Amino acid sequence: MPPGAPDESSAMNDEPSPQCPTPTGHKRLEEVHRFWHECAEGYQDPEEFRIKLNACIQAARNLTFALQKEKDLIPDFNNWYPAWQETMKADPVMKWLHDARTHIVHKGDLETQSQAIVRVQIDYSDAGQEVAEGLPQPFSKDTGGDAPKFNTNPMLTLEEILAKVDELHLPTRILRESTLSIERRWVDTDIPNMELLDVLAHVYGVLNQIIHDAHDRAGLSHSLMVDVDGEPVPVPEIETEEGRLPCMVTSRAIRTINLRLIEGKVATGGKMWSIEPDQAGAERAARKYGLDKVEKLEAQPESLFDLLPVYISSAQAIAQSGEEHGWFMFFFRGRTLVGQQILAVRDAADKRDLSQRVAEIVAINRIDGVIEIGEVWQAPITPDSEGAFVRPAVHPDRTEAITIWAETASGLKRSVMIPITRRRLRKPVVGNVVEVDTETAKNNFLEPIRRVWATWPKTETEP
Repeated sequence: MPPGAPDESSAMNDEPSPQCPTPTGHKRLEEVHRFWHECAEGYQDPEEFRIKLNACIQAARNLTFALQKEKDLIPDFNNWYPAWQETMKADPVMKWLHDARTHIVHKGDLETQSQAIVRVQIDYSDAGQEVAEGLPQPFSKDTGGDAPKFNTNPMLTLEEILAKVDELHLPTRILRESTLSIERRWVDTDIPNMELLDVLAHVYGVLNQIIHDAHDRAGLSHSLMVDVDGEPVPVPEIETEEGRLPCMVTSRAIRTINLRLIEGKVATGGKMWSIEPDQAGAERAARKYGLDKVEKLEAQPESLFDLLPVYISSAQAIAQSGEEHGWFMFFFRGRTLVGQQILAVRDAADKRDLSQRVAEIVAINRIDGVIEIGEVWQAPITPDSEGAFVRPAVHPDRTEAITIWAETASGLKRSVMIPITRRRLRKPVVGNVVEVDTETAKNNFLEPIRRVWATWPKTETEP
């Protein structure tokens, strides 16, 4: 069920509430919402998307018919509705809806204006450039390297696109380490300047405002209705600008699928879990790891970097317990912590995809500082038989460490490393904190975040 969708029992009930001034219209609005999410879920399947698109258009047009059929339930309908009709006539998107209903979008209509962009992400720079190109703000046109990229017919299936990638004859090491990104953008011939999910979200927003207005005229609440023990219970909707719901905001992530290039299988992007404030859990962790001995700040922090001693002490305490530290990302606005996530990945393809998702969190929430903490492998720089460098994770001479990396949108960086030597049946040896030279050391995982920050006006990233 899509986020925010009503319970299925109420959505399919022909009489969601006897008080509703337009019960059929209200049900059609819920159908538009549901079909929008089904369009999003089927975005990578051309025929599935077209079918759900048509269903969404039908539901939207049927809503206006339902309003007119149930006009006797809406006070002073004949004087009220004409103003909304004029508003819809003046709206190019709503005019498209009216015309699309008469012929319904065909395969040829979609193929003419739509596109599919196929990218091979070789490194984090490529991943970051892709995120930047998907942002609404202007950005510096950086090619992100010489990674292969081509446009193709959006109506092609995944198998057909993979066959085209095979024709590139990429080296084995590229196939093994890279991610294939396929971004489709569905556009109808009659409204060529807007992507269709965005079009449908706009349609929903206008119709939602009309239904809302009808409820106001009747002196009733406008909300989704959920059946609870046989009684209709209103669930207030959280709307964004112009009547849209937050779950109906389109993004690059919705339009894109990332695949492991060598297998052609979906890269899951790893996992992220949000860490919510939990006083009881914090107290248990403090007792378990001895965090009551962790260094405390003696003064109010003046910058993100003043917080590092606390994170360093906590990392040392966890490492000395013998347990793995885990991988964490902390998000800041100025000195204020506004979010924290636990991260996990299986391989390089997942990690690159996860770096994009983290960067999109930064973009959406205007995050201007991050602290990343995690265990890493370190190894001498060693080329393999094809000239590519052996990743530390698979190097026979690898060593382990916890790294803490802090960086701000203004370009300031600081990083430390805590060496760890694990011993069988004994607690590990935790080495002294080593300051890292951030001018020579690289944190490639944060590259997509840097690409996001580069799109911001300069005054927004100054300390």
